[in-house]
Amino acid sequence: MSRISQPILRGAPIPISFLGFQSDTFALQRAGWQIAEERSLYDSSLRIAIRHPEYRISGMSTPTDKRNLFKWAYAGYAHEEYVIDITLAIEYTLHVREERSLPKFIPVDATPSYEMIESEYDLYDMPYFRQIDQGKEIFIREASVDEIIQIALDKQEPEHARIMAARQAEKRREEYRRGGETKAKIIAI
Repeated sequence: MSRISQPILRGAPIPISFLGFQSDTFALQRAGWQIAEERSLYDSSLRIAIRHPEYRISGMSTPTDKRNLFKWAYAGYAHEEYVIDITLAIEYTLHVREERSLPKFIPVDATPSYEMIESEYDLYDMPYFRQIDQGKEIFIREASVDEIIQIALDKQEPEHARIMAARQAEKRREEYRRGGETKAKIIAI
Protein backbone atom coordinates (compact mmCIF):
# COMPACT_ATOMS: atom_id res chain seq x y z
CA MET A 1 0.00 0.00 0.00
CA SER A 2 1.41 3.39 -0.93
CA ARG A 3 1.92 5.91 1.85
CA ILE A 4 3.27 9.43 2.09
CA SER A 5 4.34 11.39 5.15
CA GLN A 6 3.50 15.06 5.31
CA PRO A 7 3.75 17.70 8.02
CA ILE A 8 0.56 19.25 9.37
CA LEU A 9 0.47 22.47 11.40
CA ARG A 10 -1.03 22.16 14.89
CA GLY A 11 -1.89 25.25 16.95
CA ALA A 12 -1.54 27.90 14.28
CA PRO A 13 -1.56 31.39 15.87
CA ILE A 14 -5.01 33.01 15.83
CA PRO A 15 -5.11 36.83 15.47
CA ILE A 16 -6.66 38.60 18.46
CA SER A 17 -7.43 42.23 19.14
CA PHE A 18 -8.45 44.05 22.31
CA LEU A 19 -8.49 47.73 23.28
CA GLY A 20 -6.92 48.72 19.93
CA PHE A 21 -4.02 46.29 20.47
CA GLN A 22 -3.51 43.48 17.97
CA SER A 23 -1.58 40.27 18.58
CA ASP A 24 -2.00 36.52 18.23
CA THR A 25 -2.47 33.60 20.62
CA PHE A 26 1.18 32.47 20.43
CA ALA A 27 2.58 35.94 21.24
CA LEU A 28 0.12 36.37 24.11
CA GLN A 29 1.08 33.01 25.60
CA ARG A 30 4.79 33.91 25.44
CA ALA A 31 3.95 37.18 27.24
CA GLY A 32 2.39 35.26 30.16
CA TRP A 33 -1.28 35.18 29.14
CA GLN A 34 -3.20 31.97 29.76
CA ILE A 35 -5.56 30.92 26.97
CA ALA A 36 -8.64 28.70 26.97
CA GLU A 37 -11.23 27.89 24.33
CA GLU A 38 -14.79 26.65 24.21
CA ARG A 39 -16.02 24.84 21.11
CA SER A 40 -19.74 24.50 20.62
CA LEU A 41 -21.18 21.04 20.07
CA TYR A 42 -24.22 22.46 18.30
CA ASP A 43 -22.73 24.73 15.67
CA SER A 44 -19.27 25.60 14.43
CA SER A 45 -18.63 28.38 16.92
CA LEU A 46 -15.59 28.96 19.09
CA ARG A 47 -15.01 31.33 22.03
CA ILE A 48 -11.61 32.26 23.38
CA ALA A 49 -10.94 33.39 26.94
CA ILE A 50 -7.66 34.89 28.11
CA ARG A 51 -6.28 36.00 31.47
CA HIS A 52 -3.04 37.33 32.84
CA PRO A 53 -2.51 36.04 36.40
CA GLU A 54 0.08 38.68 37.30
CA TYR A 55 -2.01 41.69 36.22
CA ARG A 56 -5.37 40.06 37.12
CA ILE A 57 -6.93 40.98 33.78
CA SER A 58 -9.24 38.60 31.95
CA GLY A 59 -11.35 38.69 28.83
CA MET A 60 -13.53 36.71 26.49
CA SER A 61 -14.56 36.84 22.85
CA THR A 62 -18.03 36.46 21.47
CA PRO A 63 -18.77 33.15 19.71
CA THR A 64 -17.01 33.15 16.35
CA ASP A 65 -17.55 30.81 13.43
CA LYS A 66 -14.40 28.68 13.59
CA ARG A 67 -14.52 28.00 9.84
CA ASN A 68 -13.39 31.61 9.36
CA LEU A 69 -10.35 31.00 11.56
CA PHE A 70 -9.29 27.78 9.90
CA LYS A 71 -9.63 29.38 6.49
CA TRP A 72 -7.04 31.90 7.64
CA ALA A 73 -4.88 29.56 9.68
CA TYR A 74 -4.70 26.46 7.52
CA ALA A 75 -5.52 27.36 3.95
CA GLY A 76 -3.13 30.29 3.68
CA TYR A 77 -5.75 32.96 2.92
CA ALA A 78 -3.66 35.82 4.32
CA HIS A 79 -5.81 38.38 2.49
CA GLU A 80 -8.88 37.14 4.41
CA GLU A 81 -7.31 37.55 7.84
CA TYR A 82 -9.94 37.16 10.53
CA VAL A 83 -9.32 38.76 13.91
CA ILE A 84 -11.11 37.72 17.10
CA ASP A 85 -12.14 40.70 19.20
CA ILE A 86 -11.84 40.17 22.96
CA THR A 87 -13.47 42.28 25.66
CA LEU A 88 -11.13 42.75 28.65
CA ALA A 89 -12.01 43.60 32.24
CA ILE A 90 -10.39 43.74 35.65
CA GLU A 91 -13.32 41.70 37.01
CA TYR A 92 -14.96 39.64 34.31
CA THR A 93 -18.09 38.15 35.89
CA LEU A 94 -20.26 35.53 34.19
CA HIS A 95 -23.95 35.53 35.09
CA VAL A 96 -25.58 32.13 34.62
CA ARG A 97 -28.86 30.70 35.90
CA GLU A 98 -27.62 27.17 36.57
CA GLU A 99 -24.19 25.71 37.22
CA ARG A 100 -24.56 23.35 34.26
CA SER A 101 -24.85 26.45 31.99
CA LEU A 102 -21.28 27.50 32.78
CA PRO A 103 -19.06 27.67 29.71
CA LYS A 104 -16.97 24.55 29.08
CA PHE A 105 -13.57 26.14 28.48
CA ILE A 106 -10.46 23.98 28.14
CA PRO A 107 -6.84 25.22 28.43
CA VAL A 108 -4.98 25.68 25.17
CA ASP A 109 -1.27 25.43 24.41
CA ALA A 110 -0.88 28.03 21.68
CA THR A 111 2.61 26.94 20.65
CA PRO A 112 2.56 26.12 16.94
CA SER A 113 4.09 22.79 16.03
CA TYR A 114 4.36 20.54 13.04
CA GLU A 115 3.33 16.93 13.31
CA MET A 116 4.19 14.32 10.74
CA ILE A 117 1.22 12.28 9.62
CA GLU A 118 1.11 9.29 7.35
CA SER A 119 -1.59 9.35 4.73
CA GLU A 120 -2.77 6.58 2.49
CA TYR A 121 -3.45 7.98 -0.91
CA ASP A 122 -3.70 5.14 -3.42
CA LEU A 123 -7.39 4.29 -3.76
CA TYR A 124 -6.57 1.17 -5.77
CA ASP A 125 -4.92 -0.44 -2.72
CA MET A 126 -7.65 0.55 -0.25
CA PRO A 127 -9.66 -2.24 1.39
CA TYR A 128 -12.97 -1.04 -0.07
CA PHE A 129 -12.65 -3.28 -3.12
CA ARG A 130 -12.16 -6.72 -1.58
CA GLN A 131 -13.40 -9.76 -3.41
CA ILE A 132 -16.74 -10.83 -1.95
CA ASP A 133 -16.69 -14.39 -0.69
CA GLN A 134 -19.47 -16.16 -2.53
CA GLY A 135 -19.54 -19.03 -0.06
CA LYS A 136 -20.76 -22.52 -0.82
CA GLU A 137 -23.71 -22.89 -3.14
CA ILE A 138 -26.58 -24.94 -1.74
CA PHE A 139 -29.20 -26.48 -3.99
CA ILE A 140 -32.53 -27.38 -2.42
CA ARG A 141 -35.25 -29.19 -4.26
CA GLU A 142 -38.53 -27.37 -4.53
CA ALA A 143 -40.61 -28.13 -1.43
CA SER A 144 -43.13 -26.56 0.93
CA VAL A 145 -42.13 -25.06 4.27
CA ASP A 146 -43.56 -28.06 6.13
CA GLU A 147 -41.47 -30.45 4.04
CA ILE A 148 -38.27 -28.41 4.67
CA ILE A 149 -38.96 -28.37 8.43
CA GLN A 150 -39.52 -32.14 8.38
CA ILE A 151 -36.18 -32.63 6.56
CA ALA A 152 -34.45 -30.52 9.24
CA LEU A 153 -36.13 -32.50 12.05
CA ASP A 154 -35.13 -35.80 10.44
CA LYS A 155 -31.49 -34.62 10.25
CA GLN A 156 -31.67 -33.46 13.88
CA GLU A 157 -33.24 -36.69 15.22
CA PRO A 158 -29.98 -38.41 16.30
CA GLU A 159 -28.96 -35.31 18.31
CA HIS A 160 -32.46 -34.31 19.48
CA ALA A 161 -32.26 -35.85 22.97
CA ARG A 162 -28.83 -34.29 23.66
CA ILE A 163 -29.99 -30.84 22.43
CA MET A 164 -33.14 -30.95 24.59
CA ALA A 165 -31.14 -32.05 27.68
CA ALA A 166 -28.66 -29.19 27.13
CA ARG A 167 -31.52 -26.66 26.80
CA GLN A 168 -33.18 -27.94 30.00
CA ALA A 169 -29.86 -27.73 31.90
CA GLU A 170 -29.34 -24.15 30.71
CA LYS A 171 -32.89 -23.26 31.77
CA ARG A 172 -32.26 -24.70 35.28
CA ARG A 173 -28.96 -22.76 35.57
CA GLU A 174 -30.72 -19.54 34.56
CA GLU A 175 -33.51 -20.10 37.12
CA TYR A 176 -30.87 -20.74 39.81
CA ARG A 177 -29.06 -17.48 38.92
CA ARG A 178 -32.33 -15.53 39.16
CA GLY A 179 -33.15 -17.08 42.53
CA GLY A 180 -35.33 -19.93 41.39
CA GLU A 181 -39.00 -20.13 40.67
CA THR A 182 -41.63 -18.83 43.10
CA LYS A 183 -43.69 -21.81 44.33
CA ALA A 184 -45.70 -20.07 47.06
CA LYS A 185 -46.36 -16.65 48.44
CA ILE A 186 -46.44 -15.99 52.19
CA ILE A 187 -49.12 -13.51 53.24
CA ALA A 188 -49.11 -12.17 56.80
CA ILE A 189 -52.55 -11.54 58.33
